[in-house]
Amino acid sequence: MEEKEDKELEKFILKQVPYEKLPSQTKAALENSKLKWRQYVIRYSIKHQLRWKTNLIRTLVPDDRNYYQEIVRISRANYMLYPYHISDMLIISLRVTPFNYYSEMMLDVMASEKSYDALPNFTAADCVRILGIGRNQFIDIMNKYRSKISFLKNKKKIIKSMLPENSVESEIEYWWIIYAGFITEEDVKHSTEKEHKTIDILIDSKENGVRAGELDHDVLISLISRDLVRIGVPVSNEDQISVPPLEGFVMNRVLGDYFENLLYKIVVSVDDRVTVGQLA
Repeated sequence: MEEKEDKELEKFILKQVPYEKLPSQTKAALENSKLKWRQYVIRYSIKHQLRWKTNLIRTLVPDDRNYYQEIVRISRANYMLYPYHISDMLIISLRVTPFNYYSEMMLDVMASEKSYDALPNFTAADCVRILGIGRNQFIDIMNKYRSKISFLKNKKKIIKSMLPENSVESEIEYWWIIYAGFITEEDVKHSTEKEHKTIDILIDSKENGVRAGELDHDVLISLISRDLVRIGVPVSNEDQISVPPLEGFVMNRVLGDYFENLLYKIVVSVDDRVTVGQLA
């Protein structure tokens, strides 16, 4: 299919046009096949990590859980950045947090004995932030793993024992919004009194969340390390953003997926006098 036709199909997907209402020339590009349209919409929606509830995909795939599981599977297999824009669904429905997403990804990379350069730039940078694993840590773990593999056969079990057990994320801005994540009775049972109180506050806040600055910082960091909360960064159309010097930024390879391309465009074109709405 030609690029022009792809653009046309993309336009109709985003406008949520059902097959029956597609123009005749668009149907012809699909060989007048409703099945091909369905397959195209599913592929596009997964590739672009579209939200199930507000897009055309919901009319073609009735089970949102299976849809999000497929997004996670393909995104992780391709070493893509964690889909933060749908993190509420991934965490609440599947308990797929940035920490366990990158832990599984790192485990796959190491068990396959691929180099650290296999990770795309933004993914590698996020792994440093969440797992605390950069190039030096990666090499160190692989060297330790290779020294044990001669007498231990279970690759993944050995590597997993060397990966961090909890998130190392610790830099939280006061204006960020904290939401309750996937919390079980067992999680609450193993919480301190302060953690239990904070969990109750977050659960009561529901979809509104609580500003990070209103919570005990040490308790919040503990809940983050236990993967029990979700972090939101509120951004409005009127906000202006700037990209600070990229000190210590990981330079590996470019993946070329839609979200990575968008991030590079922002990094290159952002101006602190331009609003987010104008950038969009």
